[in-house]
Amino acid sequence: MKFGKILKSTTFTLIFTGLLASSALAAGTGDNPTPTKDIPSLKQQQVLPKKLKDLQIHKDKAESKFQIMAIGDLKTVGVTPFKQETTYWCGPATSKQVLNYLNGSSESQSYYAQKLGTTKDGTDFTVVDDVLNNLQSNYTYSYSTSLPIESWKYAIMYSSDNYHPAVLDLKITGNELENYTGTVSGHIINVSGYDFRTNDAKVRLTDPYDQGNRGKTHGNKWYTLEKVWQANQNHFRQAIIW
Repeated sequence: MKFGKILKSTTFTLIFTGLLASSALAAGTGDNPTPTKDIPSLKQQQVLPKKLKDLQIHKDKAESKFQIMAIGDLKTVGVTPFKQETTYWCGPATSKQVLNYLNGSSESQSYYAQKLGTTKDGTDFTVVDDVLNNLQSNYTYSYSTSLPIESWKYAIMYSSDNYHPAVLDLKITGNELENYTGTVSGHIINVSGYDFRTNDAKVRLTDPYDQGNRGKTHGNKWYTLEKVWQANQNHFRQAIIW
């Protein structure tokens, strides 16, 4: 009898632990939380100084235009949303979205999962720029961290204006992206536009995740720029691929 009680207790513990693990997995969308460092390729090292110079020129032109017009611009990039096929495939799905846009076609999410080394722990964001650069030849992506909001804003503009969707690593709560309920500790997602025509600047995200199957988060969604930046800063990487 005692042995039976132990078995029942052990079985219950295993089931309960499995449920907790499943719930924890469902709460995230596939950003691997292991701290790693991005290692830029030689080409990335070569192009970054020019990109930073172009970014400053872009910033100066934009600020001059804003002063003259008193309002900003609207830009959208026609990225097709692909719903992520598992709770931990935001990296493969976002890579598919970006590469489908840049190349005009794309492979399966499982193909990109293999290229990214995605596991049930998610995708290491520091390899996303490498995969995007290896699988298209239109543009060389760079990886930057901890950009102040003004530099981040112009990196978003620069990417959208030059038709290469930027990619972000976010930690989301309902305080930042209002379509979300609860906290998502890590989410990989691409930008597909901005709207700076009013003081309430917004950024468009192409989200592969349908949280709770509610139809509220998946697809092209507009959010306040400052709040998207804050979600980016909430994440321990504070990274943008642009």
